[in-house]
Amino acid sequence: MSKFQMFDSVTLNQEIQLHSGGTAPQGTDGAIVEIFKDGEAYLVELFGGWLKFTTEGDMIETSQNDPEAFRDTLDVETLYPHQINPINAHQQSDKQKVKQQLLELLELLPEESILQVKEFTEFLCYKQKATSTSSKTDRPKVST
Repeated sequence: MSKFQMFDSVTLNQEIQLHSGGTAPQGTDGAIVEIFKDGEAYLVELFGGWLKFTTEGDMIETSQNDPEAFRDTLDVETLYPHQINPINAHQQSDKQKVKQQLLELLELLPEESILQVKEFTEFLCYKQKATSTSSKTDRPKVST
C-alpha cells in the first residue's frame, strides 16, 4: 500500500539532482501528483519561491502573504519513498500560528523597531540565499 496519497504535501529529506539541471536542496516542498506501482515511486512537483505577475506582465519574487502570489515550479521529478517526508497539517498550522504571532507583535512595536525587524529579516533572507548559492557552486562558506 502507498505511503503517500495523491496531492499530499511532502518535503525532500535529501538534495535531489533535477533532470532540468541544478539541484533541489533538502527541505524543498512539493506535492505528489502521481503514484507508481502502489507507492514504489512518486511523481512529485517540487516548488521554489513565491512569484507574482506585475501589471506589465513580468514575473517577480514576492512573499506567500501576497494575495497574488503563486509557487514557482522547480521541476517534476520521480522520487522514492526514502527521499521524501510528509508535511502534516499540524506542522503547517504551527508555522501559520508563528506568522500570526509575529504579525500581532509587530502591531505593538513603534515604527523604528518595525524597520529594524524588516532589516533583520532582509539580512536573514540574504544570508539564506548566499548559503544556498555557495553550496550550489561548491564554494567554501564564509563565516559571518
